[in-house]
Amino acid sequence: MSSLPSLTEETVLQLAAQALADRQIAYDTTTGLQARYEGTSTGLLGFEGQPIRHWTVSFLTNPGFFDQEMFFIKLDDTTRKVLYILGPREFIL
Repeated sequence: MSSLPSLTEETVLQLAAQALADRQIAYDTTTGLQARYEGTSTGLLGFEGQPIRHWTVSFLTNPGFFDQEMFFIKLDDTTRKVLYILGPREFIL
């Protein structure tokens, strides 16, 4: 199994932006989306024991009155699908 990603960072960012738009989740466009290839993991939430090559895309919510919250999108490098979106109090499929 190759340790190099199948997807480019640009493609991952496009897929993540589309996933957020589909779910009507806004993010701070001044900081944008940040993608990082994580390689293969067997410990992803809901997919324990399954080897999945994935990316993590992080983003901040829009500025609020007091603060912003950081969220993480886990995206499968092989299927191009969002596995889940994880926030401080939310788990979104």
